Formats: sequence, C-alpha cells, structure tokens
Amino acid sequence: MKSEENYSQLTALQKDKLISELLAQNRLLFKQNEHLQWEVKKLTRQVKELKSQLKQNSRNSSKPPSSDGYEKPKPKSLCEKSNRKLGGQGNKDFNC
Repeated sequence: MKSEENYSQLTALQKDKLISELLAQNRLLFKQNEHLQWEVKKLTRQVKELKSQLKQNSRNSSKPPSSDGYEKPKPKSLCEKSNRKLGGQGNKDFNC
C-alpha cells in the first residue's frame, strides 16, 4: 500500500481488496497486541516475585544464615549514644 496513492482513482474492486487487506492486518495487529499485553503482565509478576526474593534474608525468612552471602547486616548496638567525646581523659601534663 502506497502512502501517497490517490484512492479516489481506485475501482470498487480495488477498494474492496484494499479494505479486506487492511482488516486482515488489523486483526493480526490486534492479536499481537493482546499477546504482548499478556506477556507484559507475566513479566511484571516475575519481576515482582524476584524483587521480593532479593529482599529476603535469614532474619526475615526461613532461610539459613549461610544463604545470606557476604553482605551481612551491620550489628545494631543496644546501647544508647551519649554526647561524650571518644577517647581518654584529654590533655595530661606529664612532667618527667
């Protein structure tokens, strides 16, 4: 089908043939669209499931600790932070 074709010069038989070709093409595209929409939904579900599996570790599932791999969660201190400075008692004057 030419994009610049003058359709007013076509005969009735040519127009009917063109219409039937376009309808067949439309049906094919509709089926392909339905299939692609189904495929997108399926892949979206798979991605969601895989993301949820990535978030699991031994602390929030029944997985053993050995399956956590090398990225261990940082230990959380049970002590509260104080406003004191770290280290010793400051400047000590030693007169030797």
